[in-house]
Amino acid sequence: MAIVKMARAQLTAFDTEKAALLQALQAMGDIHFADLAEDFQAENYDHLLYRDQAGAKLAGLEEELAALNHAIEGLEAMKPTPGLLASLNSALPTMTYDQAKSQAANLQMRAKALEIRYKLRSLSHNKELISQARAERTNLQAYKKLDVTLADLDRLKTTSYALGTIPRKSEDFFRKRLAETEETYFEVLSSDEKNLYFLLLYTAAEKSYVEDTLREFAFAGKKLPYNQTADELSEEISRRIKKLEAENQQISQDLEALSEHNLDKLKLRAEWLRNEVLQEEARNRFIASPHLFMLELYLAEDRTEELKKTLAATLHKDYLLELETVERQDARVAEVPVMLCNNALVTPFENVVETFATPRYDEIDPTPVVMPWYAACFSMMLGDFGYALLIFVLSLIILKAFKLKPASRQTLRFFNILSVPSMFVGLLYGSFFALDIPRYIPLIGLISPTRDTNQMLIFSFAFGLAMLFFGLGVNGYMKIRDKDPIGLLADVISWYLMIVGIALLLFGSKIGLSDRYKPVYMGMVIAGVVLVLLFSAREEKSWGGRLGWGAYNVYGVSSWIGDVVSFARLTALAMSGGFIGYAVNLIASMLMGSIPGFALSLVVLVVFHLFNIFLSGLSAYVHTLRLIYVEFFGKFYEGGGIPFKRFRADSEYVDIQ
Repeated sequence: MAIVKMARAQLTAFDTEKAALLQALQAMGDIHFADLAEDFQAENYDHLLYRDQAGAKLAGLEEELAALNHAIEGLEAMKPTPGLLASLNSALPTMTYDQAKSQAANLQMRAKALEIRYKLRSLSHNKELISQARAERTNLQAYKKLDVTLADLDRLKTTSYALGTIPRKSEDFFRKRLAETEETYFEVLSSDEKNLYFLLLYTAAEKSYVEDTLREFAFAGKKLPYNQTADELSEEISRRIKKLEAENQQISQDLEALSEHNLDKLKLRAEWLRNEVLQEEARNRFIASPHLFMLELYLAEDRTEELKKTLAATLHKDYLLELETVERQDARVAEVPVMLCNNALVTPFENVVETFATPRYDEIDPTPVVMPWYAACFSMMLGDFGYALLIFVLSLIILKAFKLKPASRQTLRFFNILSVPSMFVGLLYGSFFALDIPRYIPLIGLISPTRDTNQMLIFSFAFGLAMLFFGLGVNGYMKIRDKDPIGLLADVISWYLMIVGIALLLFGSKIGLSDRYKPVYMGMVIAGVVLVLLFSAREEKSWGGRLGWGAYNVYGVSSWIGDVVSFARLTALAMSGGFIGYAVNLIASMLMGSIPGFALSLVVLVVFHLFNIFLSGLSAYVHTLRLIYVEFFGKFYEGGGIPFKRFRADSEYVDIQ
């Protein structure tokens, strides 16, 4: 349970063997390339060597990959949406690197991908045309009563016409204005909430008056086909829609057939291409000359023999390999990538650490330290045996019954592990779905957040102080490990002396300690202050700067008050979840007076307790992160390391192992 010990390798080989080497290294998987070119440019060697460049092959691979991804996404979108249970089986098919290489390297899927893309575009284009045609047909419905064409209207010798709309709200005023004419014919064809659709016939004598009226009432003309009625055009559009729908049905059938025979091949080829792209992109981290190239990589120390065998089997010409184990005191320790290795119980908590920051290579892996404290804080905030039991059972069923992606499995394992101490704390609180267990089962429920609030707050503060002291102790362990006695005194022991001394001065008499020891407590505080004042800023060269920053660091003792008070959230969240659950039970009990009321009370219990589980679990998750990141890590952990990046593309379609 630690940071994996790494080895650094520098390799110089002939350029003609670069492609074979990259593939062999990718087969190993756990290889992290350093940017060697950046280091050489910084040392002004660019007149002799240059940064290696991925060639035209990379552009071709990316173009083919884009075509494959487009085809895959289009085919996947045509599949029916899986149900909730089916969607839980999200694990990718697995395949070894050698199997993927033998099956995917020579697959010719580009032509199929382009064919699928063409059909998908045709399908999309036809759908757009259908949508436009339906909109046009809908608009024509307003003029369906018009049984003459525009050509018929144009044949009128002495009469003009207006076909279109005015706002519906203006209808009454419009009719009154037209009533003042004698030779104008007005027919309403249809109307809706906004518009009035009509035909207006008027003579030359009244043309000026009618057209002024139309302008006044915001008339909008409608253009119809010259030799077709609206009804005839609507029928023509319907025939066009049917033809497009028939084409789309045929295209969909073709795509289904293509999907059945090619989708898995497309995915495998795309997954392989993503790894080939990674190989080409890796070249940008190498340096080269006209005939040679040089790379630098990191790998776990216990795999160095495997690296030697891989190089011997792959490189047929002479090469130069420099291999060394990386220690914590390495001059380039800040550049060393970090790989974590923990047991099955601790591994799900690595995400908590990595979300904050990857540890530096010369730090410790804080995951084993975080795991018990995170579990304790989460459990105290959730604080209900029934809620924790339900989380445990559901997560266990899903883990056992479904094939999950690794990330999803780790998340469920995370909450499954947290549910076990949460059940224990729920028994200590005496809460089962917010019911008071001690009323029914004696000897359960030593403390209740909703009744014993003051005691719970005191316990939360004491727990927080113990957690912070533990974090400070981890810092002390690191100082001892690194043989830094001054750092141990100034950064760890000094704070123990100050905090314990202040606490005993304030509360010693309340816990039964004699006042005659107060000078001892004061001496502890003074000793701690002096150590911090003189040595906490020991990196400063001048004593003025050292004392100034030391005084500032002494003032930092006030932050301990805020850190300890932050643990009041353990009580606050336990209380909020308990009171919400109590309210749900109270409402349900009030509904149980009849059979319908009993059924409704069951719905209330199930729905709102599930909601409270989600709310309490989410709050416990987030606020525990806050306590870990701000209060706990602040005592010993900085992070800022480089995450180890495997020489494999993240699996999207096939898990190549």
